[in-house]
Amino acid sequence: MFNQILVPLDCSKYAETSLKVAIEIAKKFNSSLSLVHVVSSRKEYCRSGITGKIRVKCKLDGVTDEDIPKICNALLDK
Repeated sequence: MFNQILVPLDCSKYAETSLKVAIEIAKKFNSSLSLVHVVSSRKEYCRSGITGKIRVKCKLDGVTDEDIPKICNALLDK
């Protein structure tokens, strides 16, 4: 039914849950998974509830091409 499943990842709990569901669907239908995480050339920031306090949504500075399979495998192992 599903040949390929695209799973967007954004370092959130929701994305992690979606990945787990996508893995189960892929197993059931013998589908392949493609994981995608788009990194902006600028850092993504969001404001917390405290005025003036800023936190980084997802830390990917210094990630190399060799690190990507390790990150994906760590997500799949969860």
